[in-house]
This record gives sequence, structure tokens and C-alpha cells, in this order.
Amino acid sequence: MKQKYKCPGYGTMYPSQTMADHCLKSSLCRHYNMPASDRKHAYILQAQITVCLEFFLTPMHETDLESDEINAKISNIIHKINAVFPYLNELHVNPSLYVSELTKTLLFAKKIFPEQIKVECLKLLRFSEALVAELIRDLTPFWQKNPGLKASKHWNDIRGLLIEAIYIFQLPENYEKEEESEMDDCFDMLLEFLWPREADQPKRRQNLFLVNDRVWVVAYTRKDVREIMKREFGLVDVRMCGIPRGEVMENGMSESEMVDMAHGKCMVIGRTE
Repeated sequence: MKQKYKCPGYGTMYPSQTMADHCLKSSLCRHYNMPASDRKHAYILQAQITVCLEFFLTPMHETDLESDEINAKISNIIHKINAVFPYLNELHVNPSLYVSELTKTLLFAKKIFPEQIKVECLKLLRFSEALVAELIRDLTPFWQKNPGLKASKHWNDIRGLLIEAIYIFQLPENYEKEEESEMDDCFDMLLEFLWPREADQPKRRQNLFLVNDRVWVVAYTRKDVREIMKREFGLVDVRMCGIPRGEVMENGMSESEMVDMAHGKCMVIGRTE
């Protein structure tokens, strides 16, 4: 017979059982303090992305940019980001359980994006839009299973505002083509931190790169691309351009169709004509 003991406030328990199993506050307490893995993931990821967006966009919000239109757009985006917390509360998760996760995320972002590196506003907006797009892709199945949650529309609204801001910066009169930089590598590191890959079960979507204006490569990060080019062609110093999501090539193929050609592998998929 198992030995049993008294735990004040929780009744009689057995050593092989947890306090939460016999909590007098019943299932509501456990629902709040011991969320299921899908609710936990949805809560932590949305909170992490919110932290990253504030890290990227707050400096822009605190700076007087070149036009009233873009200033207003950035203010609107910041307001939308700050308004995400009621939607997190819909998940009924105890936020104090994951404060350390959010602190870790902010410290990691500060570590890999040193203050002395100059970053263009357009690049920050692109980083932000890419994070939100990845979040939406990740959590869409969860939202579909829980149609009562309203976070999906809110995140799509944020993404729409970011795309509008990117478009404003890309107007012909004030847009200069950006060069790939070490900031892109830093962003890849952030993506790997937020969506760590597991063996045979990648958690995030691959990307399409054009290398040296000649070679099409599908990979997760620029580091992956460099390893592929070194292994396949013996090249160490390469130039690469990340192809935006949804881009359509001159031959009519979309970026996503070209990514699908790799069948989940990191590889060279072709050359330019």
C-alpha cells in the first residue's frame, strides 16, 4: 500500500502524484497554471514576437522620421502591438510562469543586434513583417482549432500595417536598394532562436536565395547557403539575395513553388538562364 501524507490546503496526496492533480481550486487552477502544450506554445510565441517587434520598432517610434505619413504609420503599428495583450489573455495562461522566457528573448535580441551597428528603417520593418508572417504560419492551425480566439485577425492587421509601411519606404523617390549585411545573419540567428529546428521536423519555412546572381538555393539561413556553396562549388566569398515571400519570377514561377522544389531539403535547385 502506498504511503500517503497530508499537504496543508491540498488534502491527502500520494508521492507519485502532483499537487496540481489534487488542487482544491480544481481544473480551473490547473487550466491557468498548467496549460496544454499548444496553448503554452501559442502564448509564449506571441509574447516573444511582441517583445521582438517592440525591440525593432520602438527606436523608430521615438525618432522623428522623414514624413508625417510614416510617423503616423509607425505610431499605429506600435499601438496595435501594445494592444495584443488582451488577445493573449484569451488563452487563460498565467503570464508570470513565462516572464523568464520573455526576458531571455529580449537579452538574446540585444546580444545579437549590437547597438553600434547601423540598421536602416526599411530593414527593421522587413524583419518585423517576416516575424509576424512566420508567427501567423505557425499558429494558423491552432487558431483554426479554436475559432473563438480573436488573435488571428489582430496579427493579420499588424502584418498589413507593416506591409503598408514597407511600401511607403520603397516608393521610387526615396528608395535605395539595400545590400545584404551582417544584420541579415543576425536576423537568421533570431529566427533559429524563436523556431529551433528539430531533427526531421523543421518548425519554420525555408527561404529562397539567389547567390552570385546565378544560383538558386533553398535553405533556412544565410549560414546554410554559405555551407552549401562551399560544399558544392568550393566558394567561400559569396553574394546572396533573399527572395521575398510571394515574389513571382520572370518565368511565372512563384517563390513558394521554387521552395517546394527542394522537398524540405537545403539544396541548390537551379541556375539562372
